[in-house]
Amino acid sequence: MSNFSYKPSITLWNRLEGRPRTVNFDRAIKAEVRDALWMLTKQWQMGEFKGDDAGSPVFAKVHLATTALTKYQAKNGPVDNFEQDVPLEAKVERQNIPFQNATQKVAFDIRLLMGRQWLKMLAKIDNDPSLKQAYLSKYAIAAPNPDLAQDAQICAEPKEWQQFAALAGRAMDGYDFYQFLKADPLQVAATDIPVAADKVAAVNTAGEKFMRWYEKLFYQTPTAENPAWDPAYLEHQFACSAPERGGEKVLIADEYYQGHLDWYNLDIDDERVNLAAPPLATPAVEATKTLSFLPTTISFAGMPHTRWWTF
Repeated sequence: MSNFSYKPSITLWNRLEGRPRTVNFDRAIKAEVRDALWMLTKQWQMGEFKGDDAGSPVFAKVHLATTALTKYQAKNGPVDNFEQDVPLEAKVERQNIPFQNATQKVAFDIRLLMGRQWLKMLAKIDNDPSLKQAYLSKYAIAAPNPDLAQDAQICAEPKEWQQFAALAGRAMDGYDFYQFLKADPLQVAATDIPVAADKVAAVNTAGEKFMRWYEKLFYQTPTAENPAWDPAYLEHQFACSAPERGGEKVLIADEYYQGHLDWYNLDIDDERVNLAAPPLATPAVEATKTLSFLPTTISFAGMPHTRWWTF
């Protein structure tokens, strides 16, 4: 019987690393050539100096006729001029942000964003705390009252109640302010606000900039619903057209539901010659262009390789 007994051990691995003897590698990466004649002889040996001037590169020329979309129609709605500064996908799929759910205000993240933006703009004109407080009071976020039936759904959830309580009196409802300005052209940013006489014009101008800022940041539909959306089929339907040789080429997408608009979502509508009669006033977008180019990379027998150490 052996007296050998097994003893557990730990296996150690040591990483093998290179230890350079210098900290400056500038000379090593220069790839210095010690014998230029050797390089020339190798080029001669591999035939790199052999070449015949027996041909010419292929030269191609393409003549293009181009046009652009100038009209847009959502489903069976009216025909409008195509907005060149708005992506077609955004125009087709846009949906209004729901700021109201029955009588309950929602989308407070955007409401607060708009309120902060206006207060920043206002601070650049007049940093008076009383002026800021005037906007906070007029466009306030009301604290929920547990004794009121309309606030029961807020107070029933502690976290939501806490959020409303934290915002009440401290934050401005920027969307209410935007609605006030949008409802009537006579209503301006300084309406019913104690603004200094020499600052009224600047505040009203800032209010107009605030409206443009919001409408640029959030692309909304002018109506309550997206006119291109068909809820019965759960798809978008629209058409657009481009002028072509004195007429129009009408493109239609009557079953667009993929969520990513591309050229293959559109079909040529052979039944319509235009989208509006008479045609709307559109810019001249038809043009021609000629391109000259070499269709492929020029190569010849014995030409040097692009890699440094390849012959």
